[in-house]
Amino acid sequence: MCIRDVGMIDPHGQFVFGFNIFSSAANPLHEGQVLDEFEGIQPALDIASEVQAILDYFKPGTIIASKGVNINQISEEPLKVSMWSTACEGALLVLPHGGFHEDLASTSQLTKYVNRHALNWYQYMCQHSRSSVATVLNGSVFLISGCDRAKSWVTCFRKCFMRDSDVTFHRHQKILLKQHPAADIILVEDSVWHHLDTDGHSTLPEILKLVIAAIMTFQLVTTDNLVSLIPKTSPAPPSQKFGLIKDLLAKYIDW
Repeated sequence: MCIRDVGMIDPHGQFVFGFNIFSSAANPLHEGQVLDEFEGIQPALDIASEVQAILDYFKPGTIIASKGVNINQISEEPLKVSMWSTACEGALLVLPHGGFHEDLASTSQLTKYVNRHALNWYQYMCQHSRSSVATVLNGSVFLISGCDRAKSWVTCFRKCFMRDSDVTFHRHQKILLKQHPAADIILVEDSVWHHLDTDGHSTLPEILKLVIAAIMTFQLVTTDNLVSLIPKTSPAPPSQKFGLIKDLLAKYIDW
C-alpha cells in the first residue's frame, strides 16, 4: 500500500489493492486488471515535491493502542510492556525500530478527480475485487493520500466474549483460582459435568452458573500443583461462596 493507491478495506481489516491513479492502465502494477474507462490523474503530481515525509515520525519503541487499552512500559531495553483493557476488545501495535510517515502536502487537486471517478471505482471494486468478499460495503473504498511505514512491528489483540455470545465449553478447560495461587490447573472428572452441562455450548452467564454449581457441589483438594474436585461433606460459608463466585467471574473474563 502506498500513496495514490485505490482499494478497499475488507471485513478482516486488510487493504485490498485495486489500482494506482498515478500509473497508466498498461502499467504492470495493474496486472491487466483495471476498469475500462480508467484514466490517471492529470496533470500528474510530482511525487518528489508533493509528498512530505517525516523519517522519525515514530520513535523506536513507540506503542500505539486502541481506545480502552492501557499500557505500562516495564523496560526500554529490552522492550517489555504489559497491557490491560477496559473495553470489550482492543489492539496493540509496537514499533521496535520506530517508523516514518508520508503524506500529500495538499489533496485539493484530487477533489474534482475523486468526485468524477468515485462511483466508477466503487462499481469496479464490487465486480472485480481481488478479495473473496462478495460485496463491497458503502464507505469501504479508499484513495490513499498518506501512510505510515515501519521495518518491524509486533501486534496483539484481545477479544472478550459478549454475554449473549454462544461459547464452546470444553469440560476439561482450565479454571485458575486465586484461592490456590500455587495450582496450575483444576482437574474435574467428566461425571461432575455430565449432569450439569448437556451440549457443551452455552453463553457466558450460563457457563459461569455451571462452573459455580460444580464448585458449590464439590470441594477443592490441593495436591502438589493440582487442584481436584471431590464431593463436599459440608456446605461452604456464604462469605466464602461469594468471594469464590466473584473470583470465578474475574478469572473467566480474563481467559
